[in-house]
Amino acid sequence: MRSGNLWRLEIRQLLTGRAWLGLVVILSLLVGSTFAKAVGIFTEGSRAALSSPDLAQGMNPFDGILVPTFGSAYLVATLLLPFVSIRQIGADRESGALKLLLGLGCPPIQVLVRKYTVLLTAWAICLLVPLSAALLWSRSGGHLAAAELGGLLFGHLLYGAVVIAVSLLAGCIARSSATASLLVLAATLGSWVIDFEGTASGGWLSQVAALSLTQALRPLERGLLSQGHGLAWVALILMALGYAALWLHPGHSLLSKVLPSISGVVAMVLILLAFPHLPKSWDLTEDRRHSFPIGIEQALVRIPERLDIEVRLSAEDPRWMDLDRSLLRKLQRVVPNMHVLRSGDTGAFGRFNQGGDDRYGEVTYRYQDREDTSRSTSAGEVLPLIWKLTAIHPVVEESDVMYPGYPNTLNVPPGMLWFRLILPLLVAALWLRQHLARPNHT
Repeated sequence: MRSGNLWRLEIRQLLTGRAWLGLVVILSLLVGSTFAKAVGIFTEGSRAALSSPDLAQGMNPFDGILVPTFGSAYLVATLLLPFVSIRQIGADRESGALKLLLGLGCPPIQVLVRKYTVLLTAWAICLLVPLSAALLWSRSGGHLAAAELGGLLFGHLLYGAVVIAVSLLAGCIARSSATASLLVLAATLGSWVIDFEGTASGGWLSQVAALSLTQALRPLERGLLSQGHGLAWVALILMALGYAALWLHPGHSLLSKVLPSISGVVAMVLILLAFPHLPKSWDLTEDRRHSFPIGIEQALVRIPERLDIEVRLSAEDPRWMDLDRSLLRKLQRVVPNMHVLRSGDTGAFGRFNQGGDDRYGEVTYRYQDREDTSRSTSAGEVLPLIWKLTAIHPVVEESDVMYPGYPNTLNVPPGMLWFRLILPLLVAALWLRQHLARPNHT
C-alpha cells in the first residue's frame, strides 16, 4: 500500500507541476507551428506534382509531414525534458524526502525505477500532441502509413527514454540541479556537434557519431528499425539507471563510485559501437527506400555461398558513402553470407585523389572462383554483375518498383486552433484547478 501511495504521489506531483505543464504548452505551440509549415510546403509541392506523375512519386507524407512535425518533440526532449527529469531528483533532495526514503530502507534502484517510469509515462503522454497532428492530417484526407508512424513514435519514445535516463544519472552524480542540467545539456547539445562533424567529415568521425544520443532516434526518422540499434540503447538505459543507483546510495565512498563508473563508460561505448552492426533490421518505409524491390530481395536471399566485396575507396571519399548507402547496406540486410573489405585506407589517398594507385576506386565482387570488377556505385549497374557471378536471375514485377506518392493540397492547415488555443487553455485550466485545490491556498 505504501508503495502504491508513492507511485500516485510521484505521478500527481509530476503531471500537475508547472515544469511538465509548461513543457506541454511549449510542445503544443511548436507542433502547431511546424505542422502548419510542413503542410504549407507539402501543399505547394503537391500542386506541381498533380500534373506530373514523376513529381508525384516524391510526395511522401512521411518525410514531408510526419518527420518535421515530430521534430518539435525532439527539440523539446533535448532542451526541456532534462530539466523536468532532474527536478524529480533535485526537489526530493532539497526537501529531504529522498534522504528519508533511503533512511527507511528503500533501495536506491527502486526509487529511480519509480521516477523513471513516471517520467517515461509523462513523455509518452507528451507524444500524443504530435500524434494528434498526424491524426488531423489523416482526417483531412492526407495519407499515413501505420508502420512509418509507429516507427517514428517508437523512435521519439526511445530518445526520450535515453534523455531521461542520462538526466537521472546526472542528477544523482551532481550535488545541485543546476550542475546536473549543465551536464545533460553538454551531452545533448554535444551530440549535435558530433552528428554534424561525423556527417560532414566522414571517416573515423562517422564512427564516433554512433556515440551521439541523437542516434537513438536517427535511424527511425529514416524509417529503419534495427535490432542491434534498439538493444544498444536499451542496454545504455539500464546501465545508466544502475550507475545512477550507485551514485545515489549514501553508504558508498567516492572511490567506490568513480572506478565502476569509468568501466561503465567504457562498456557503454563498446555497446554503442558494436550492437548497431547486428544484421537484423526492418524497413518500415512505404517506398522501401532501404530495400531492393521484392523480387530482387527474394533472389538475393537464395545466394548459397559467401559473397565477398573488396572496395578500394577511402572512408572520406564521397563514392564510398554513396556505394555504402545505395548498395552495400541494402545487400547486407538480405544476403545470407556477405563480407565487405574496404582496402582504401592506406594513408596515401586523399579525399578525391588516387594516391598513385591505378586501381583506386575499383570494387571487386568475388563469388566462389569467379570475380568481376566495377567502378560504379549504382545498384542498377552492379546487380546485373552479381546475377552473372551467382547465376541467379530475379523476377521483378513493375508493381515492385513503383511508389505512387501521395500529393495533397490543403488550403488551410487543419487543427491550428487545437494547438494554439484549446490545448494550452486545457493545460492552464488543469494547473489552475490544482493550484486552487491546495490546502494552503489563500
